[in-house]
Amino acid sequence: MRPYERDLVSLPECGSHLLPLEQVLDATGREVVGNPELHLMLDEAQWGEIIEKGETVRPYMDARLQSDPQLYHGFIKDLLDKGLIGFTSRPKDLVTPFFVAKKNGKLRFILDCGAVNKRFHPPPPLAMAAGSIWSSVGLPPGEVLYTAQSDIRHYFYSLELPCDLCEFFCLPAIPHHLLQAWGHHSAAAFSADEQGTSAEKVQEVKDKVVDRLRSTEEYGGVRRSTEEYGGARRSTEEYGGVTASDASLSGMAVCKRPMDVEVQSQLGGYKAPAIAKRSRKGSSRARTKAEKQQCRQHQLEARVDPPRFQAQTLLEKVAVSLPVAIMYQKRIEELKFFAKSLKLNLKTKANFDAICCKFVNNMFELGFDVQDGSKTLAAIVDAYPDFAPKHMLPRTRRALQGWAKLEPQQTRPPIPWPLLALMVLTMLKRKQRATAGAVLLMFTGYLRPGEALDLQRQDLVRPIMPGSRHYALHLHPAQRQQQSKVGLSDESILLDSPLLPWLGDALMNIMTHPAYLLDLTYNKLVKEWKQTLIALGLSEKHAVLYQLRHAGPSYDRHQSLQTLPEVKQRGRWAADSSVRRYEAHARINQEFHLLPKNLQDRCLKAASSFPSEAPKYFGL
Repeated sequence: MRPYERDLVSLPECGSHLLPLEQVLDATGREVVGNPELHLMLDEAQWGEIIEKGETVRPYMDARLQSDPQLYHGFIKDLLDKGLIGFTSRPKDLVTPFFVAKKNGKLRFILDCGAVNKRFHPPPPLAMAAGSIWSSVGLPPGEVLYTAQSDIRHYFYSLELPCDLCEFFCLPAIPHHLLQAWGHHSAAAFSADEQGTSAEKVQEVKDKVVDRLRSTEEYGGVRRSTEEYGGARRSTEEYGGVTASDASLSGMAVCKRPMDVEVQSQLGGYKAPAIAKRSRKGSSRARTKAEKQQCRQHQLEARVDPPRFQAQTLLEKVAVSLPVAIMYQKRIEELKFFAKSLKLNLKTKANFDAICCKFVNNMFELGFDVQDGSKTLAAIVDAYPDFAPKHMLPRTRRALQGWAKLEPQQTRPPIPWPLLALMVLTMLKRKQRATAGAVLLMFTGYLRPGEALDLQRQDLVRPIMPGSRHYALHLHPAQRQQQSKVGLSDESILLDSPLLPWLGDALMNIMTHPAYLLDLTYNKLVKEWKQTLIALGLSEKHAVLYQLRHAGPSYDRHQSLQTLPEVKQRGRWAADSSVRRYEAHARINQEFHLLPKNLQDRCLKAASSFPSEAPKYFGL
């Protein structure tokens, strides 16, 4: 490793032409890089688990560039002039530069991608030639070994990173004002080595390799992102608004207000310093060890389920919720029964993977869903922690990959708003105000059913400004030791939908439970939901409550009420792939036209009268 010296860094010449990575891959490779979220990257829950466990990586950066901002800015300008980078205002992760010495005395530019690599599945094993293989090469007496070598200068810099991955590979931010003075205009080498005892054949093979590579173009660059997190594309028009946000890990607590474009242009961007305030002794926010001990004791006493494996500690046991723990135990019992029926011994470590693989195949043949197979693997890892590393149970994991390939995962369709409006009005006419409020809350807040039912009275926060009707929701308060599905606490959502501006007031009017926002149980919610579907002439299985988390973002995008980044923030999704699973505004019309014609007419009428009729049932 060597410190940065500008004159020694080996970078390609200007004017390189980028070649999309897909063009040098076969069909399988194109499929993989064409959908990285499906084939390469961890899902939202897996990434959240890594964050929760603190398994993230801090990448290494060249000390000179890190300590000298002006030197770093000059380095970025050099990369820009070479056509190696682009800019973004939406970086998703960080890569950092450092340098190593080359044989010719130059410096090789390398990016530390260790932090980003944590977001990807471990790569499959790859056979690569190493120097040690020469010790195993045998040459008959009297023969001469010929070697032909060809290097393509800056090969990997000629390949363009797919757009879906660019924003994950972002260099440290630079001040956006530097871009005003810069113009927008590849260097590791690919090497091919062929060996053999015939000089002519070796040369022939080498020439064919070179011709093939030249046919796919030799030059180009990889575009990555360097613009400041708080910045915006300079080419983007001002939108006449101001956005304020806290500095929470989830990026929530965002509010927007209109602002004159001229005023906004004068202000530009503003970054506030992080401020931490220590709680005073005796403050309601300051919690003593005794209080924490008492609270935790209550939490542990609530978990009366037995350990799921020998010597399991309390914290290991509560790592999963009680319902999930019960489900895991059931699946392990099924695995044990399956092994016993085939007279196989699960206690033999050498046979464990083979038995689990057979069990997964049996589940597939019996008609289970691929999600059941994934949950079974999770149960196995929970009960047998020694098999948790990704390199363990290779056959079982491979079988699940095959299952997923034969049975692609389908997303739930969104519920059209006219149908939802008719359902809510039907509930209100039946005096089911709590259920109607829960449905509207899940729809506009993109909430899971459990999240809506867990809200307490104090979690509905009144507006501060006089005349404002925009209440806010405080989700998963850390004070109550609550966490979201991905391990985050203290998330916030503003109830600012123009479709339901009165929802906050409506929820205030129907609060009757002494502790919870909605006086409603999950069983009652499901029961009244199904009753409403049947009353409209639909099957009780026509739609499920969880589809409201799909319907909300789909409607907001369909009506252009929220941008994709705003939908992502509101839904608290960490990955764009998650947004694509939930937001499907193109399917709204399709789902509506699948309804019976007479029901379509009723739905449209309900949607038309909803703004004036629904608030009355809430006392507004």
